[in-house]
Amino acid sequence: MADYETKAGDMVDAICADQLPDVDVSHATDETYKLNAFLALEDIVLPAGLKITLPDTSKEQVTRPLRVWG
Repeated sequence: MADYETKAGDMVDAICADQLPDVDVSHATDETYKLNAFLALEDIVLPAGLKITLPDTSKEQVTRPLRVWG
């Protein structure tokens, strides 16, 4: 698990897409909300300075699909 401190304007799904690029964003977002229940009380757009825990994805098997053609 990794810690992340939000910047003004961050959103959980965007954080997951940026910080956990090889993992399905939807799954990572769900797991992040489970690890940080207090986020349910926040707006979609987060304030700066929140410390959140990102899920451990080292065991994840779900990755983005490989795009073969344009």
